[in-house]
Amino acid sequence: MSDEYVVIPSESEGPGGEGGTTADVLPTPNEVRGRNPPQVNETRLGAGDSSPSSGLGMTERLIAAIWLGSGFFLILAASAAFRVAGDPFTAANFVGAMLARWHYIALFAPVVLLIFEWRRQRNRIVLLLFIAIVVAALESLTDVRIAVMRQRSIVPISSLSRSNPVRRQFGMLHGLSTLLLLVDVVAAAAIVVLQPSNS
Repeated sequence: MSDEYVVIPSESEGPGGEGGTTADVLPTPNEVRGRNPPQVNETRLGAGDSSPSSGLGMTERLIAAIWLGSGFFLILAASAAFRVAGDPFTAANFVGAMLARWHYIALFAPVVLLIFEWRRQRNRIVLLLFIAIVVAALESLTDVRIAVMRQRSIVPISSLSRSNPVRRQFGMLHGLSTLLLLVDVVAAAAIVVLQPSNS
């Protein structure tokens, strides 16, 4: 076989009806490969890609948005509850019920996002998520301690004297819980900002 062309004899009829021999010249396989280089489908790399990685990025952004939105809602609802409710004890029960549900979101969201981010080795986001998990755990423990103190108190803690050790300890724990909540919400906002639009 020639390096340039392959000559294949074939039978064909001439003008007078007599059989004759012609040569069909075909390109070699090497030439065919040279004429048809492999094409790269660039559309698969575009922003509108529907690959699993694109869907994974959408899932991450949704989890981060739920995390941030629920934190903002809790802050606004707690402030409104203590401002509108005439009885601080009733308002505290309402906020405590919301906090019990918020703790699941505050722990579940960063843990799931940390699993997604672990293989990507984006150290800044991984560190921020780890801090958020620690903060959420401390906040949960603090709120459990507050709930135990409220249950053990015979009278509402708000009715105790400001110099009472129980009320002072309660106020310290309440301030710590509020601070941790704010830190957690700020961490959620940072994750939403740092999440790339095309993960």
